[in-house]
Amino acid sequence: MNTGLSMRFLAIVSEGRTTGSSVVAPTFATATVSDNPADSPTYTTLAAAEAALTAPFTVWVKSGTYAGATLAKVAQWIFEPGTIINTTALTVSGNKVGIHLMPGCDIQVAYEHSGTDAYIEMMNGVASVGLILSAARPFVSGGGWGSIMDGGAARDAIAENAADALTQNITVDTTSGNSVISVDSEGARAVYAGVKHVDSDGAAFDMAGADALVLGGLTLDSDGEGVLTAGLRNRVIGNNIVVGTNSVDGIAATDDNNVVSMNIVNLPVTSGDGVDARSGAENTLIVANRLSDPAADNSSGASGTLDANDLTDF
Repeated sequence: MNTGLSMRFLAIVSEGRTTGSSVVAPTFATATVSDNPADSPTYTTLAAAEAALTAPFTVWVKSGTYAGATLAKVAQWIFEPGTIINTTALTVSGNKVGIHLMPGCDIQVAYEHSGTDAYIEMMNGVASVGLILSAARPFVSGGGWGSIMDGGAARDAIAENAADALTQNITVDTTSGNSVISVDSEGARAVYAGVKHVDSDGAAFDMAGADALVLGGLTLDSDGEGVLTAGLRNRVIGNNIVVGTNSVDGIAATDDNNVVSMNIVNLPVTSGDGVDARSGAENTLIVANRLSDPAADNSSGASGTLDANDLTDF
C-alpha cells in the first residue's frame, strides 16, 4: 500500500553512511542533532534546531535520548534507529512537516500532529504511547505490524479528528481500565488499511466520520465492537475480527448506507450479533461475511440488504 512512499523513505535512509557502528548524516541534511558531543552536532536538542533554522530544512537526529519540542516550520525530521523521546510532549504544529522514524525509535511522551498535511513514516519496529491527529490530510505508515501505538489505560492508541486521514500498516493496543479505544476516528473520509489490534478496552475501531473505510485489518481481541461505524456511507471490508466480551456485536452500524462485506467475525464468548444494523442505520448492505453469529437488521426505517452471510463454528 503506497509502496512509492516506502521506497522514497528507503532512498532517504540509504543516503546515510555507516562508519563502524555510527551513521553519518547524509549530505542533504541541513543540520544534525545529537546528545553526544563526539558527533560534533550542529545542535544538541530538537528545540534548538527548530528555533535556529529557516524553513524549509532537513534535520538528521542521531541515536540518543531527547526531550520533545514543538515543531512549527516546514521541514522533515529523520530519526536514527534507537532514538528515544522521553520528556516533554512532541507537538508537530506546522503544516507539511515530515517525521521519519527508523527501527527502534521510542516515543514515550504525548505525540500530536496539529498541522495540515502531516507525514509520519516509520520503518518496522517503532513504539509510541499513542498518536493524536487533529488537522486535515495526515498520512501515517507504520512500516509493518512491528510498529505499535500503545495507549495503555490512559489514552486512545490513535485519536484522529482530521478529514482525509490515511493510516496503514501499523499495530494498535489499549489495556483495560478506562474504556480507551484503539482507533477513535472522528474525521470524514478516513482510511485505515492493514491495521492490527492486539486488544482494545473499548471498540477496536470507533468510526464517527462519514465516508470512511476500514480495510484488511486484524483484531485479535476487543472489549467493545470490532468496528462501530457511526458515520454515513462507511465501508467495512475484508477484516478479520475477534470480539471477546459478552453482549457486544462484532460489527455495528448506527447510520445510513453503510457497506459491510467480506469480513470474518468470531464472537467466541458473546451473545451479540455478528453484524448488526442498529436503529438509525437504514439501507445498510451486509453481504458475503463469514460469521460465528447471525447478521441482523434492527434499523427503524428503510431496511437494508442481508445476503450470503455464512455461519460457521470457528
